[in-house]
Amino acid sequence: TIPGATVTVTNIETGVTLNTSTGPEGRYLVASLIPGLYRIECSAAGFSNQQVSQVRFEVNQVARLDFELKPGTVTESIEVSAAAV
Repeated sequence: TIPGATVTVTNIETGVTLNTSTGPEGRYLVASLIPGLYRIECSAAGFSNQQVSQVRFEVNQVARLDFELKPGTVTESIEVSAAAV
């Protein structure tokens, strides 16, 4: 579970976007979506993003969509500088 992950739900047909965050147990809820085709993205700091491109929601549908975020690439740089005496 990843608390504080951002979940973005976009209606592909209308372009309307809703954002929410996962709670302490990594769960999220997006209620009252109008029927249609959606793209759902999940992202968190230090993890690679995951996206489901086309999910169709119908009237009175309850759906569960789990994401498995994998550790992202960590970039580290060290800069050493010296001055001549």
